[in-house]
Amino acid sequence: MTRDWFEAASRGDRCALEAAVADMAGRKDQDQETALMHAVRAGQIESVKFLAPYESGCQNGAGYTALALAALLDDEKGCRALLPTEAKISLPSGITPLMLAASVGSSACIDCLLEYYGAEHDQEGRTALDYAVSGDMDRVVQQLLRKGTLFAAADVSQAVVTATLCGASRSLLLLQESLQTMQIQTKCYKCKDLERYIMHLEAENRRLGQENAEKQAELERRGMVIDFLNARVSELLPLTRMNRILSRQIPGYTEKDDEDSHVVVIEGREYRIPKQKRQILNTQGLKVDVTDPRNIELNVGAFCDYLRFALRFYSLPALQDTLHGHIETYKKSAIRDSLLGIKDTSERLMVGLCNLIGLIDQAVTLSNDDISNPAHLTPLMRGCIEKNTSTVRTTLQYAGMTDRYGRTALMHSAIVGYRTAAVILGPLEGEQVDGDRRTALWYALHNEHFDVADAILEWDYPGYQRLPMDVKKHGFTHLMEAAEENDIIRCFAYVRLGFACKQDYQGRTAQMFAAAASAIDTTRLLVRFERGLRDLQGRTALYRAAVAGSIEIVNLLLEAEHGLRCPGNDWTALMGAAYSAQSDTVCILKEKECTLRATDSCTALMFAAQVGADKCINELVDREAGLTTTDAYHKGAGWTALMIAVYNGHLECVQILLQHEHTIVPEGRTLLDYAENPDARVSLETRNAIIHLIRT
Repeated sequence: MTRDWFEAASRGDRCALEAAVADMAGRKDQDQETALMHAVRAGQIESVKFLAPYESGCQNGAGYTALALAALLDDEKGCRALLPTEAKISLPSGITPLMLAASVGSSACIDCLLEYYGAEHDQEGRTALDYAVSGDMDRVVQQLLRKGTLFAAADVSQAVVTATLCGASRSLLLLQESLQTMQIQTKCYKCKDLERYIMHLEAENRRLGQENAEKQAELERRGMVIDFLNARVSELLPLTRMNRILSRQIPGYTEKDDEDSHVVVIEGREYRIPKQKRQILNTQGLKVDVTDPRNIELNVGAFCDYLRFALRFYSLPALQDTLHGHIETYKKSAIRDSLLGIKDTSERLMVGLCNLIGLIDQAVTLSNDDISNPAHLTPLMRGCIEKNTSTVRTTLQYAGMTDRYGRTALMHSAIVGYRTAAVILGPLEGEQVDGDRRTALWYALHNEHFDVADAILEWDYPGYQRLPMDVKKHGFTHLMEAAEENDIIRCFAYVRLGFACKQDYQGRTAQMFAAAASAIDTTRLLVRFERGLRDLQGRTALYRAAVAGSIEIVNLLLEAEHGLRCPGNDWTALMGAAYSAQSDTVCILKEKECTLRATDSCTALMFAAQVGADKCINELVDREAGLTTTDAYHKGAGWTALMIAVYNGHLECVQILLQHEHTIVPEGRTLLDYAENPDARVSLETRNAIIHLIRT
């Protein structure tokens, strides 16, 4: 039967292949080669296309895939058919199918292989160009060099050395001409880069000059406002009798201090003045440093607080009410005129104080640190939070300042996903950390604002391009290491350096390592780049997380990878979770993958019954009870999950399933037949307990 299977693949017998594929897919001969590889060797392209979904990813005794064999045989059609499914599978020593094709001069398939491969290096640091030069395959060398910037100057130089050592004279001439052209182009590119840089500096200089002029005009305007306020304060101070308050010549006046405030007690009533504001209050003329906007805000704010305190202290509205009530009592004109004069004076004083407070409130934006701005946000931070580009551009003098948690305006931009502000603030506030030692890049990635992370990567992580780029043993990359450690910043940097979608010798990706380690942050990042990839056994990251029982990871990957099956046995992530007795992940996956069957027609409920996962059965029984196996099952058709549980001696599972499947049995047999002849590993005590349970 096995021999017929391989012969059918070699002669292109589609009917025979379709009839036997369910049982024979994945089988290997004495050389560890599959039917797909036999079809490739025989040049049967239709057989290759048919078998590719079933046997892609398998490797023979030499470690080569069917794609590698097609490359060695210069089979362009075979390569095109296999590239979508086998392009990312690692070969021994880090070689690629492009390197194999170059080494034997397979010029026909070079162009299609270049669509998936480029200047990769094997474990010895050689490229496809080195492999072509080693055999003096000058035609292949021409095809590879025709791609222009595919190979760096260092790769071409290395190939020149290889050609010299191997005596490949024809290839050597081609390489030397290409290297000379690259050196000339490099010089031209550097000149153009320098010209662009000079133009950028000139434009930046003009922009800064314009901004400086605007800031100077703003400072002059603020200076005029301060001068006006000083004049108004000087006019009003004599009317408020402030000298009495400052000299403390008030009956019943006492004061004391606590941690936050200076407490003034007047006739038994307490007035609290924040210490910071009272210390910066300058009653001799409100002198401030006009070059520092923060000083202007705090001093003016302190003075407004004091004026409000003066209004409460003098109780001017109550004084007017009292005078109005007594004016009619006094008939003598002298006393009446005196009272009317006092009333008019108090009215003018109250109106003057209220007008002054209103004027200051309109002229200056005040910061009330205790009530309205508990987080100490600067105007620049507020502009970032509100996504107001105009505010951000006019408040850049606050760049570098932090709120009470140590966060900068760039961090607030990263939190809300405001890319425009991030581009502006990146050069000004990059590399700063907050009180929790987190950067703006961390906040952008944690909140899934990847466009913002792209914009600030070079400013917030300037050394990322110098990260180690080597590949460790068995194809383990630094991206996989960062993903496993849940290091989201280093993980994002390696993704941008082109390490995404790389697989180790078992076909595992960085996302799979993150999922297996329950690394939620890096999994959330990598699902955007590596969703749907499988290892050599056909397992996805969702499958690995489900088997490991990682609830958070399963929830994260569910929408991206549910329903994907393992080639060969058609297992889903739900089946793997049920077989591993992971009831928590079964509860999540059952909404998407219930009632699906494996190649042997078993459902997830049957796999749970096979291993005795009673909690998983509780989750699945309402949805999959009553389903039976087909002839594809190794024990035949008609088996239910209850029969499988009885045969394997799982008493708890039998108790649950009896309520749903006790009436379903094959013709000519009863449920007791299965209980009386269980698997040899079932103890006599368990067998008798199950028989008793069925009879009752």
